[in-house]
Amino acid sequence: MKDTFKYIVEKIIVWEARLVLKKYKPGIVAITGSVGKTSTKDAIYTALVGTLAGGAADVRKSMKSFNSDIGVALSVLGLPNGWYNPFRWLANFIEGFLLILFTFEYPQWLVLEIGADRPGDIGRVTKWIKPDIVALTRLADVPVHVEFFPSVDALVSEKGQLVAALKPEGTLVVNADDTRIVKLGDTIASKKITYGFSEGAIVRVQSEEIIYAPTERLDFSVPTGIRFRLEYSNGVSLPVTLSGVLGRQHIYPVMAAFAVAIAVTEIIKQKEHSEIRFNPLKVAEALLAYVPTPGRMRLIAGLRETVLIDDSYNASPVAVAAGLDVLGDIKTPGRKIAVLGDMLELGDYSSAEHRKLGKHVAAIAAQAPSRPKDSEEKIPNNFPVLLVAVGVRMRGAVDSALDAGMDESAILQFDTSREAGRYLAEELRPGDVVFIKGSQSMRMERVAEELMEHREQAETLLTRQDRIWKKKA
Repeated sequence: MKDTFKYIVEKIIVWEARLVLKKYKPGIVAITGSVGKTSTKDAIYTALVGTLAGGAADVRKSMKSFNSDIGVALSVLGLPNGWYNPFRWLANFIEGFLLILFTFEYPQWLVLEIGADRPGDIGRVTKWIKPDIVALTRLADVPVHVEFFPSVDALVSEKGQLVAALKPEGTLVVNADDTRIVKLGDTIASKKITYGFSEGAIVRVQSEEIIYAPTERLDFSVPTGIRFRLEYSNGVSLPVTLSGVLGRQHIYPVMAAFAVAIAVTEIIKQKEHSEIRFNPLKVAEALLAYVPTPGRMRLIAGLRETVLIDDSYNASPVAVAAGLDVLGDIKTPGRKIAVLGDMLELGDYSSAEHRKLGKHVAAIAAQAPSRPKDSEEKIPNNFPVLLVAVGVRMRGAVDSALDAGMDESAILQFDTSREAGRYLAEELRPGDVVFIKGSQSMRMERVAEELMEHREQAETLLTRQDRIWKKKA
């Protein structure tokens, strides 16, 4: 019964979305990849809102991570997910029909995240979505959802269908640091704008660094954000500061947003036959308002003068490794605690990838200086790096960390995120930095909720805080 209801709802919503696109003819920016889609979507939206004349009225982005066929359609219609409420869906049908029947104010640009959970997902969307701009983020060696595809190459091919759907006069925005992304771009003759840290990228970044600030009550500084210089091919160099986040995971979206802003300016110039010029300073200023989505390398104040790096939204091997590298680079007088939940949907790659993470944590621990022991600590204070493993798959990471020489006393194991959070809440000490990461179903945001200083802010700072998610076990 539920499958039939879902099928009917999807058919109606997608049909309405197709008619809306045909009627209002907005420009479409479509984003795909295996890593960083949502952050890139948010950064692009921020850049366009800050640079287009109509501001927020001219731009709409996908809601949350609505990147499936029906999710994209809901974003086109500007309607919420009805979940299992038939009355909400009926209201959606009516609102969508009114949007078709009458003429309303509609955004000039749509910024849509498009994902692939299973074979055919992107193919279904591209039957009715023809983007003006396609932005490709990154294709991990072992991406999330790979267990539903016969191979990694099959998943890459699925992503490539969005590139194939690009309008003939459209622009492809390509991550120059990912060779497979670059190859996907080579399959079409459209205009291309590259971004990345590679020397030849049109939009690139130099001089990245972590920013620190002193605490109010203790005599040490804590990480507060990142700073870097954004460079454009004609010699323009602009300083950019992102507060409350860490990692290259947020630098890449900014570069992609800058590249998309270039492409949008050119498209508007051609369509309107205007003399509009790309203004890099205006885009850089707009990106100062970029606030990354909760659960993506967000810095949150923790209990007792600690810092949480909340990256709990989801997990893929490449994203976990990148977060661990950031944890290793941070300067702090306290311990570095990696709280890692199972990575799901990896299929046959699961065991090997979890073992790689354990080895990665052990390598970070081996490079850190030892600390004096405090006999009152349940969690050993003399170990500068700790691994807190959550879930059955992470046992492979534990075994690998031990094989790589990590001390058994520096490793803790829990079955659930809630158990891990409650235990750590009693044991954090000033200066500790806690990196929290795991797949969506592991609910690692519960660890962050237990450890954050101001739990009353959970609804705005953490991911999966709406009523439907809160009801789930």
